[in-house]
This record gives sequence, C-alpha cells and structure tokens, in this order.
Amino acid sequence: MTEPAPSPAPAMDRAGLLAGLRARIARLDRSGPDMQGRAALPLSPELDAHLPWGGLPLAGLHEILGEDPGSSLGFAALLMARAQAALPGRSLLWIAPEPDAYPPGLAGLGLDAARLILVRAPRAADALWAAEEGLRSPAIAAVLLLGPAPDLTAARRLQLAAETGGGIGLLLRDGAEEAGPG
Repeated sequence: MTEPAPSPAPAMDRAGLLAGLRARIARLDRSGPDMQGRAALPLSPELDAHLPWGGLPLAGLHEILGEDPGSSLGFAALLMARAQAALPGRSLLWIAPEPDAYPPGLAGLGLDAARLILVRAPRAADALWAAEEGLRSPAIAAVLLLGPAPDLTAARRLQLAAETGGGIGLLLRDGAEEAGPG
C-alpha cells in the first residue's frame, strides 16, 4: 500500500509575516520613534511639537553640549527640576570632579535643593559607577554627570540603567568636544 502524497503547504502570507515581524521588532526596540506611552519632560510648545514623544524622554540618557558652561549648566538644572516635578518624591544626583552647585540659584530654577545629592568623583571610573547606580535606582529622578564623554560601552550601560530606574540621565560636556560617546 502506498501512502498518499503530502498535501502542499499552505501559501505563505508574506505580507502578514512581514507585518508580524515588524511589530515584534518595534516591541523589542526601546529607542524607536513608535514607542507609545513613553513619559517625557516638556521643554516648550515649539520644541515639543517636533519631538517624537512631545518632549525630552524620561528613562533615557541625553547629552548636553554647550559653549558657555554657565548656560549649559543652567539648562541642565532646569531639566533636572522638571524631572523632579514629573517624578515627585525622587531625589537628584549631581556628579562632578568638584560639584559646585549653588542652592539658592538652583531654587530659582525650580529645583528642590533639599533633595539634591552632590557626588565628588575626581576619577572618571568612579563618576560612571555613581551615575549608573543612580540611574538604576527608582529613587532618583535625574542624574547629571559632568565630564568627558563615556565610551560606547559605558554610554550603553548608562542608557540601560536609565531605562531600569525610569529617571533621566544628563551628560554635560564642553561644546568644543565632538558630540557622541568617545
């Protein structure tokens, strides 16, 4: 007795398969523009209208480059104050070789200096460790790291830590440096 020939496989729905794969990739991709529901800090109506999340995304790492250290630091402090307002009850972490925060000036930007933690980290390795631990903590709304750009591995670790803790990471660098991780 001979066995019947197997029936041909059903035709593959190529369009359906591609749509399914694209949807799966979008769910896995944490940096793509189609992430829905990602919390963001509002900057200004004009800027927010052009940003994918309607502001600067929380749970992420952002680099601030500026020619004028005072205005760059003021902008970073303003972002920290907004993060503190968006994530009430959380503290702020300011990491620098010699942190020189001026609490009355920061209060003028809306930052609660009573919840500000200053970390003196003269060595880059110590600063990166403190930033990563701070970003990973759900008790920290924002981490400000002053200094040179981290390498790609360290930058990725900081990004993943920010995604875990839900706060915002700010890398403040001199505008004369090349943008991006070193």
